[in-house]
Amino acid sequence: MSIESELETFRDLALEEQIKIPYYLANYDSYELVYENLDPVLDEIVGDHKVVGTGEIFVPEIAEDGSYLQALKLPDHRQPLIGNNEGVRIGKRSELDPLDTDRYIIAYWIGITTVNRVSILEQTKTHYYGFAPIESSNLMVPDLILPEETILPDPDDPVASRIDENVLNEPPNLGHLTSIFQSIENQSDLLIDYYLGYLNTIFPLIDYQAKISCSRLLQLEDEIYFDMLDMNSNYNGVIGPKNFEFHPNIGGLAITMNATTDEYGDYKKYIFPIVDINSLSFTHHRK
Repeated sequence: MSIESELETFRDLALEEQIKIPYYLANYDSYELVYENLDPVLDEIVGDHKVVGTGEIFVPEIAEDGSYLQALKLPDHRQPLIGNNEGVRIGKRSELDPLDTDRYIIAYWIGITTVNRVSILEQTKTHYYGFAPIESSNLMVPDLILPEETILPDPDDPVASRIDENVLNEPPNLGHLTSIFQSIENQSDLLIDYYLGYLNTIFPLIDYQAKISCSRLLQLEDEIYFDMLDMNSNYNGVIGPKNFEFHPNIGGLAITMNATTDEYGDYKKYIFPIVDINSLSFTHHRK
């Protein structure tokens, strides 16, 4: 069963549980059974992958006792909310909109971490949550959506064979991978994209954490590269890489990373040119 089918089945199950809430309250004086019945199922489907909520999403301000102080609807209902799966949350419609009914609803509970001040040396973070009513919202897990079938290189393809050899090294020889792509740089962009797709298929960086030390870190915005490091300084840290990209104007093969930078969880792209990496090690963190 595809991830889309699993989430649609879960949605049907959650809507059935929503109907039962008055029964649970009347007979058990609690709706804890909803969490027991739904949270483990959603966790089994999603795992530790990032989720994307779409549709009607609220960003509640939460008091220390867990109650809603107010619910701020996202300014554009078409804007997705990216974050972590925190299970489901039960609330009343009237808590979201005082003019609405008092009926109980179940929502996806999406955890967001935002960076309030972006600095290579220091960051301050804020945690908040998105409340996405299941009856009017959808949940996606992009990492688990299988891409359309693509044509893989032949077993005796010389470029693919060189990529295989260097990826299977322990640790992977990224310097040699850079040389491979530089050797086909003057050929068509389609060819580079073809082998990049192959590299990202056999070495999905999103499945790893990376401990990295480098002398150059760039932010890419509107096709413009911004240097994030001062001259003669280094970046040392643990990152969640996304994939490999080819950027000939900054040295060729590079590792990219996305990081949230504002209150709505929007992402900025950061680029680590491999030619400027001093040391790098990977730890697999997916189940």
